[in-house]
Amino acid sequence: PGNSYQFGAHMAAFFGGEMRVENVELTRTGQAANLGRYSSHWHNLSPGRSVDVMDKAYIRNNSIHDTFQRGVVVHGTDYATVMHNVAHRTKGHSFFTESGDEHFALFEHNLGVNAQPHPLLLDDDM
Repeated sequence: PGNSYQFGAHMAAFFGGEMRVENVELTRTGQAANLGRYSSHWHNLSPGRSVDVMDKAYIRNNSIHDTFQRGVVVHGTDYATVMHNVAHRTKGHSFFTESGDEHFALFEHNLGVNAQPHPLLLDDDM
């Protein structure tokens, strides 16, 4: 599914922004050859911030499928909430923490099915 360029929408919040996504369908999103252009992406949203991010950083109750680069990526964002999502046929990881230093990020009741290899990302995205 998708176009031959594998270039879709990219949804992100950076450096203190807010991203609240709920009850939507994300399909043919992400950009295969552009590193960091995931379907949905929090990038260093909370340096120096704490629990105030809880109600400003969530993606919940969504359908994510046939993506060109991953499903949901949390990078350097504490207290992000990723819950009640279904991801199907994502290229690369369906749900992913990019650097591993994310504190209190909640991934709960998500389902990732039939992830596809992505040769341009990490070895474990294959």
